[in-house]
Amino acid sequence: MSFPLPANMPALSLSVPTERHAAGNVELNEELLHHWIRRLPAANLLEFSARYLDALKRFNANEVSQVQRIKLLDMYRDPLHKLVMALTIPKLQQQIKNADKRLKLIDELSEVINQLAHGYKIIVVEANQESNNLKLKPLVHMAIYRAVDTMSLLALHCYNFYRTLPPRLFQEMHQLLMLTMTADIADKPVFVNSQYKADFSVQQRYVQIMLTSICNPYGLASGEVIRCYQLMLQLAPAAVLDLLPDNASPEAGQFYINCLSDRTPAPSVLPTLDNNYRPTTLMLDTKPILTRVDKLFDQAAAQGEHHPAAENIRLLRQVVPYLNTSYQRKQPRVPVEGNIEAYVAVGLEAIHHSVTSPVSLPVSGDPWLDRSWEVLNKNSYGYLLQKRKIRQAHDLKIGDFVGILEQAPNQTKPSLKLASVRWLRTDDFEQCKMGLKFIQGDAIPVFFSVADSEERQPAFLIRENTLQQQPAMLITTYGIHAMASELTIKTGKKRFN
Repeated sequence: MSFPLPANMPALSLSVPTERHAAGNVELNEELLHHWIRRLPAANLLEFSARYLDALKRFNANEVSQVQRIKLLDMYRDPLHKLVMALTIPKLQQQIKNADKRLKLIDELSEVINQLAHGYKIIVVEANQESNNLKLKPLVHMAIYRAVDTMSLLALHCYNFYRTLPPRLFQEMHQLLMLTMTADIADKPVFVNSQYKADFSVQQRYVQIMLTSICNPYGLASGEVIRCYQLMLQLAPAAVLDLLPDNASPEAGQFYINCLSDRTPAPSVLPTLDNNYRPTTLMLDTKPILTRVDKLFDQAAAQGEHHPAAENIRLLRQVVPYLNTSYQRKQPRVPVEGNIEAYVAVGLEAIHHSVTSPVSLPVSGDPWLDRSWEVLNKNSYGYLLQKRKIRQAHDLKIGDFVGILEQAPNQTKPSLKLASVRWLRTDDFEQCKMGLKFIQGDAIPVFFSVADSEERQPAFLIRENTLQQQPAMLITTYGIHAMASELTIKTGKKRFN
């Protein structure tokens, strides 16, 4: 006995703890669990996550009723959800100074969220063994909703810290959605009783994370992927999600989801046929979203730059092109000529020091310059680089200012290209891929002072380019210069006011 799935899908397969028994030292009383959660050291994130992880693992191993399990899981969920939705790389760097401990927390929080998702999936797996009618199981419907929501939170956490997603995350979400679609309840808000219900449907939560995953999440600044996810909740009802007929042909404006895969939606490309057999496939039509967003842009233009939603409109302008299937998502790959390796200095002071006081590369003991990056692609836009086992990869983020250092065998010192990080992803083995966009112009390392101060600050002067109508620029650390202050710039040979 089991809940039905489409005929061309295998039986339900969700990752949950294999054995459950009466485990000791597990809080099963709602009032006492609430008290335990309130006493957790919220200011000490490492201890907070360690205690949470231990408690959830022991709880998931316990034999409890479905009603009790979902009530207690919801209590675990709330503070964890608030923490993950508020955490960014800069905030984490402020709270935890040690780089290794920051990485430990990022990984541990992933496991905590995963354990919470396991708890909700246990309810689904147990019910699947007992019943074949999901429509008559509103509590299981809620467990599916919570599981999809929690797995979305796990994907967001990984995107927010530019980590690869855990295996089978999307594959299991596809399965959970198909359970509800087959039961004809996917698009219905979950209702258990008047005190226990959800504002949204499983399908809306599913479409929300799928849209977010389409919108180049590894190219968004830390924290902005959370805002993008919240915006996609508002746009999700406009999308069309349907099961694709076997005889369908690909159409412009449609993304396709192979429900047997672990992948995000693919633009205008149907899953390949194997012996005239196509896996269960969903069609996600985003054209209605693009129409709706165009109207939002027109309304925003009429209100001017200072309306309340200006920041959201700016973010939408950045991500919405990815919802158009004809948008070019990747830079074209070209054969790598010249140097196939490059070094990357991170941050203005490190870049400035590497060219004003040049040292031979590699630099032993330097977390960024100790080994070179492999150049995977290079064109007029920038570079795609790859490097294994970077000790501080988790501290990199979109928008970081970097210097690309390349040195030919006959060069006495490396050549420099300034760039910014535009795409970033690191896997569990600390292999990092990074897309860099050039900052155009010949950069001169200079020092400058503001007004009457004698303190000299490092900077890069990029000279005016009249052919490209580019004014001269001075790149400094943020917050140094105020408008109407006098600047004195000193190069190696000249002095400017």
